[in-house]
Amino acid sequence: MEKIMRGLILGFACVLLSSAAPAAEQGGNAPRTGRLLWIDSPNGRLALYNRIKAQLRKDGWETAGCSGMAGAEKADLSKADLICIETFRNNLSKDFYLRKLAPAVKNGAVLVLRCYHGIEKLHYYFRNYDFEVVFREDVNKKRRPSWVTSSSFVRVPRKLDLENWQTPPGIFIPDELEGWDVLARQFNASGDKEYPFIMARSWGRGMVVMTGAIRPDNMAPFLLNAYEYRKAVKRKQAEK
Repeated sequence: MEKIMRGLILGFACVLLSSAAPAAEQGGNAPRTGRLLWIDSPNGRLALYNRIKAQLRKDGWETAGCSGMAGAEKADLSKADLICIETFRNNLSKDFYLRKLAPAVKNGAVLVLRCYHGIEKLHYYFRNYDFEVVFREDVNKKRRPSWVTSSSFVRVPRKLDLENWQTPPGIFIPDELEGWDVLARQFNASGDKEYPFIMARSWGRGMVVMTGAIRPDNMAPFLLNAYEYRKAVKRKQAEK
């Protein structure tokens, strides 16, 4: 059995798998961006997080990684500025969403959901039907965006060149599109309809960004721009 180490990371406790050994780190001369918490599935072994951690540090993030419900439950999300959750086979509980995740976002955190299935109960967990979204593996073979926003999302602080990215293997179908800020779309398999594969919406003082499983090399700059976009996302009058 793998040993589990417990430690204080960025002021929030986290369970760390010794084989993956994700640490709370920041580059010595990097600009201060914020505190980033990555929550992977229990079987993911933080592979993507470990692959891009060095770049995240260069971008100024203090980082910590946790796996599954055991790790997420021990993390103090109130200390995180950006929370990235990989949804594939990551069965986080409704209690976790309501008691820890929703308050963190409403208090100002940016939540990025890197989605490959696993979002079917999001509206139920958040008790908010604005988040009723279906994920489908219904994508065109070209795997290129059919439309990309012209907003600051694609250029601040990094130029993402999103129009040339390979799109993720899935689309989003919100029950109600109103309130979502669609940032990129792609065609379905038959090529007759466009659907979002990146979209965002404000929630309280924070923001939720949903993206498909974009390629690892694009993930670090994506997170930087997603965090900055909290300043530009459309907000309801009551949230301002």
